[in-house]
Amino acid sequence: MFRIRFWCFIEALFCQMVCPLITPLVYAVDYEVQLLLPPITDHVVLPTDLLPPVCSPLADMNLHGCRGPALPASFVITVAKPLQNVRIEAAQVRGGGRSWPATAVDIHVVKDYYRNTIAAHWATMPTLLVHDESFLAIDPAPTKDYPDRMANVARGPLRDADSLQPVDISQRKQFWVTIHVPDKAKPGHYETTLRIVPQNSEATAFRLSIEVHPFELLPPMIEYSIYYPAYLEASLPADSPHNFGNLSAQQMLAEFRNMHAHGLDNPNIYDGPAVKDNGDLDFSKLDRILDLREQARLRPRVLYLISPQIPRPFRPLTDEEHQQVKTRVVAINAWAQARGYDEVFLAMHDESWGENLTRERHSMIAIEEAGGSTFVAVNHPPFYARVGDVLTRPVLKSSALFTVDHARKAWSTQEGLRHMDEIGKAGSFTLIAENPGFREAIDGMHRQGRKIFTYMNPMSG
Repeated sequence: MFRIRFWCFIEALFCQMVCPLITPLVYAVDYEVQLLLPPITDHVVLPTDLLPPVCSPLADMNLHGCRGPALPASFVITVAKPLQNVRIEAAQVRGGGRSWPATAVDIHVVKDYYRNTIAAHWATMPTLLVHDESFLAIDPAPTKDYPDRMANVARGPLRDADSLQPVDISQRKQFWVTIHVPDKAKPGHYETTLRIVPQNSEATAFRLSIEVHPFELLPPMIEYSIYYPAYLEASLPADSPHNFGNLSAQQMLAEFRNMHAHGLDNPNIYDGPAVKDNGDLDFSKLDRILDLREQARLRPRVLYLISPQIPRPFRPLTDEEHQQVKTRVVAINAWAQARGYDEVFLAMHDESWGENLTRERHSMIAIEEAGGSTFVAVNHPPFYARVGDVLTRPVLKSSALFTVDHARKAWSTQEGLRHMDEIGKAGSFTLIAENPGFREAIDGMHRQGRKIFTYMNPMSG
């Protein structure tokens, strides 16, 4: 053991001296480092189980991509003894005589969170990417009905740090590396060195190479949206059943920036226009929300409004209601176009199945007559026979929910976490396209030149 430790010391010293020239791999004896290849996977890295098959022994990490988008990488540290105050250090990215800003490499620790999992019910699961894992803890919170219940508990202000803080590793920790390729980066080869530096063990270093391609990526063919039930600055009473979060402008901006960083480019908006005393629409709150979205670089061509203050009864509209719908649709479209947006989709009543969906035809027709568009979550392919000719963009509920539920019942919660890749395959998006009923509805909408959203891909009930 003395010889091994002495050799590791000599090797570490050698690395510090010549690393800028050749950057060799350096290994420690108290812990192992594994790379996740690929980093984005359905497998879950658990603290005590065997590592999933996507983990490989430490080697040089090679990434490639285009200017603008972020590149992900991940590695796992498994310890033979507890490590204290482990620092992860990144050298500046360099290549071709050029260097990138220090912010080009952002490192997070993957933190456990007590949550409802797709594997089965509630469990502690690695979920959050944070710079400082100490501000949130998981404490026992048993009840008579749920003796194993836990709770996420804040330790001081519920606020993350700006950069990765040292961490203690008692068993295993996963780290997530995000490489932000500068918009003006020249095509070519770039490198940096990552160092794992525990307080009570030897350091480990490895090289991260980045190949920047000489072309730009086209925009995604798929539009990524989300049901985002957040309101700006106490728009709803705190005890309202529809209030999922009153956010400050600072909080909402942070969430929009997080969405943009993860490729989610068009969350829908629950905070619809207010109605003035004279019946006109007040867009001041919506203007502030769009200002925040645009500041976060969320600038899609269309908008999705959940609460547009438009009558949508489950019955034929009166003449007065019909005219009110058309007047407000015209006002909403004019407001959006003045801000540079091409189209506004107005939500109908969420998840209205069967006859209720049919009864909404009258509102959809009035909106269409005024030059507006509609969207709503629909349950089964028969939606097409009911409103397929007047509903602009259906949000089709995926049948993956049922196959996921069937798959997860084969395991307990903890076992399910070990088989997340198999559960994820059961929720494949292709299940919709292969179903004859869904296929007929999808083809019918596409023949009209219309698109379809899907949701619950997958989601476990």
